[in-house]
Amino acid sequence: MTLSSKVAVLKDGLVQQLDPPRRIYTHPANEFVAGFVGSPQMNLLTLRCEGQQAFLGDFRIALPDFSNPLSSVVMGIRPDDVSLATPEETQTVQGEVFLTEGLGKENLISIRIDGSDTTIRALLPADRAWEGNKVTLALPPEKIHWFDVKSGERLN
Repeated sequence: MTLSSKVAVLKDGLVQQLDPPRRIYTHPANEFVAGFVGSPQMNLLTLRCEGQQAFLGDFRIALPDFSNPLSSVVMGIRPDDVSLATPEETQTVQGEVFLTEGLGKENLISIRIDGSDTTIRALLPADRAWEGNKVTLALPPEKIHWFDVKSGERLN
């Protein structure tokens, strides 16, 4: 991806996306591309929907204005786009850290979201112990990718 001006992502011999590398990373065409490109892999979570909200454990995530109401949706967010929440953050979730993977400067942290068995991963600083701690995470709306549950195609 570092040497190319355009990249083709293939699945079963079919082109899933043909774009510059940065566009593939920031705007994956579908759930397959989102999960295939990037390390660590994007968090891809199937969430129940009601009205203009999706439910992630005890928390509500605002949905974009889709043309048709959804009963469920796949939410994607990259671990490097998940951060510790500040008081100004509007879209947050809480959970308990149950796994820490040291990557040098950062740790890949796995958090079990309150009110569910759902896990989300975040890249957080390696300068403190995380395991067993409760954390509040920010999920910036502009960094969330939404995919159709059946087709896997991007919705936003």
